[in-house]
Amino acid sequence: MPPKSASSTDGESRFPLVQFFARLDSQPAAINVASYVGHGTIRRNVLGDDFKRAASDSELSRMRQLVAEEMSAGALGLSTGLEYDPGIFSAPAEVLELAKVAGGMGGRYISHMRSEDRDFWQALDELITIGRVAKMPVQVSHMKLAMRALWGQGDRLIETLNRARAEGVQVTADVYPYTMWQSTLTVLYPKRNFSDRAETDFILKQVAAPEDLVIGDFALDTTYVGKDVGQIAAIRKSDPATTLMALIAESQARQADESVVAKGMDERDIASIMRWKFANICSDGALDGAHPRGFGSFPRVLGHYVRELKVLTLEDAVRKMTSLSASNVGISDRGIIRPGLAADLVLFDPKSVGDRATIKDPHAPSTGIKTVWVNGEIVFDDGRTTGGHPGRVLRRASQSSPIDEFVQAEMTRQKVPGVAVGIVNKGAVTTRGYGFANVEHMVPVTDETIFQSGSLGKMFTATAVMLQVEDGKLSLSDPITKFFPDAPASWRTITVRNLLNHTSGIPDYTTSTFDYRKDSEIVPHRAAGYRHENGQLKNQEWVAPQLNTTADGSLYWSVRDLVAWDTAVKRRAILKPESWAQILTPVRLNSGKPYPYGMGWAIEERGGKPLQEHGGAWQGFKTQLSRFIGDDLDIIVLANSADADPGRIADGIASIIHPDLAIKAPAPIADREPQVTARVGRLLDTIREGKLTPNEFAYVRAGFFPDAAQFYQSQLRTLGAQQRLVLLDRRELGDDRVYTYEVVFPSGSRYVRVALAPDDKVSSFSLRGRP
Repeated sequence: MPPKSASSTDGESRFPLVQFFARLDSQPAAINVASYVGHGTIRRNVLGDDFKRAASDSELSRMRQLVAEEMSAGALGLSTGLEYDPGIFSAPAEVLELAKVAGGMGGRYISHMRSEDRDFWQALDELITIGRVAKMPVQVSHMKLAMRALWGQGDRLIETLNRARAEGVQVTADVYPYTMWQSTLTVLYPKRNFSDRAETDFILKQVAAPEDLVIGDFALDTTYVGKDVGQIAAIRKSDPATTLMALIAESQARQADESVVAKGMDERDIASIMRWKFANICSDGALDGAHPRGFGSFPRVLGHYVRELKVLTLEDAVRKMTSLSASNVGISDRGIIRPGLAADLVLFDPKSVGDRATIKDPHAPSTGIKTVWVNGEIVFDDGRTTGGHPGRVLRRASQSSPIDEFVQAEMTRQKVPGVAVGIVNKGAVTTRGYGFANVEHMVPVTDETIFQSGSLGKMFTATAVMLQVEDGKLSLSDPITKFFPDAPASWRTITVRNLLNHTSGIPDYTTSTFDYRKDSEIVPHRAAGYRHENGQLKNQEWVAPQLNTTADGSLYWSVRDLVAWDTAVKRRAILKPESWAQILTPVRLNSGKPYPYGMGWAIEERGGKPLQEHGGAWQGFKTQLSRFIGDDLDIIVLANSADADPGRIADGIASIIHPDLAIKAPAPIADREPQVTARVGRLLDTIREGKLTPNEFAYVRAGFFPDAAQFYQSQLRTLGAQQRLVLLDRRELGDDRVYTYEVVFPSGSRYVRVALAPDDKVSSFSLRGRP
């Protein structure tokens, strides 16, 4: 029922988790997902198929290393499945050592214990010992007393757990609301003595009777599915014990899949466990399994155990499904309804909610569930899924910060495959990758992933030019015709300084390509660039460095490289102080008015404090570097999508670290120039009708026609006729007047920003989803 899933609680997990999480960051699920690192997965990775033995010291060392790596990726802790291969062959000392690694990194231990029947109490003691020695929280996964000789000992179990907690062991448990379990037939034999007749007789007497062993899967003969071992024995004209041993032998000989749903618990014990203060509700189920728990667990608790048996109050049942579930796996900011927290909600009718799934129909939907929200988005409503995928990766508390949550949410909203973030806060450096550098090959972004620069490279171009100025090889006042003798005569008054501070009046200029790299087309660790086309993620065409026409736009770097660059800028390294002063001083236009741009840097302010920043966009990449000078905070965001908005991500991170840096929502202001508003309205109509021409503009950037004009036309046609324009901001920027309007359409609002030059022609235009 809760819109989240904690996977790998039986000792198996996706590997490596960094790749699994990266895929979910860029291609989210409908629900939130968290994961433990699976002991079985790690053991099999190190020991291979030779796992039926104790691990050597070197193998244990390698397992420790892998556990640490998975914990660093955000695993909740260590999970074991000690009734299953390969975990059943591990020594308790091995498990304890690996648990210590997870515990030392702030993780937890959860276990499908070594026995749920014959050796139950010894297995429980092993789990409690891990909690005591490793000093970490421990949890019994899907706790049960799964043997007739254990039935009725629920109270003894709870007393044992309470005694451990009184001694300081943080032990918890989870439980599902069925007297049946599902697994393989082989799990019935802890000694793996599948042909032992005496052992088989014991199983059928104490663990599950023939009529209680219902086949869930049998690849060698699918007609057995849904029949119990007693029925199959009759079909085979054999006895149940011989039949059980034969089913296992036949499946193993052919390496064929098999599973069983077995009745092995007493409902009184389930009720005792469910009532325990520290036991949360789980499903332990799969949506494609033969056990009804995958579809029915949570509604069954609300219907059968709350409404009918009154084992729990409704309030306590909900707590055990939400806040206690989250707490027991170490997630502190989920499962609670509170302003500022994620809206993971379920709307249900307590009078009708209930399960309908059975062994015969394990996938029957439950009743009484009206609506499900995940992170504020509806994913299920009136019996149907919506197709939304707002789920997020929930890393353990020490790994999942508000910044992580924000970046992942923005990646989902912006549909960005991969992002690298660098934060330098008062000298403390944090770098992190999210999502995929390459979607096709599931290569995760790291802080060493290489992105293309876009116009962020302008600050490097300016620095390189200033080095030449310092060496006397050129002057900022040199006319550019000195370097381009065949240039038009009108360029003779344009200087190097004009190029660096964007006051040349030349919209774009492309000459022959220049191979500045002097090496191959291969860029190691390079992210792939992407774009969205008709709602589908597409590869951006790859342009080799030798063929790129802009030196600033086609630089290649990682977020770690830019952190080093940021440090150099802060220390005023590389150049002389007077050179840095020229780079970071706003230009004065011919009119004498200042314009907030230096040489490769926008010189602005935020919250009354200086802000030096620049963004970039080129060939499937978007970039941003923001230096909040007054707060000693620098933020770098690199994204591999042409549709990304890294500036929004940088601004959001800044507001999390320093709330006073948050961009306040604009409010309407008095419109004293209604003629300008009317003109902007006509301009939008002209764009929507496809009649926009360059004559409207003071100057036109290359690529605006036809590409950008067609893009805006498509947007406006989709939005419909504008209903009204609301003036939000009016300011002078150099010689231009800049107007920002909220444009109200039938389907919602967009924000248009129009700049008018002194001759009243348009000098810039943008239409965005935010101000």
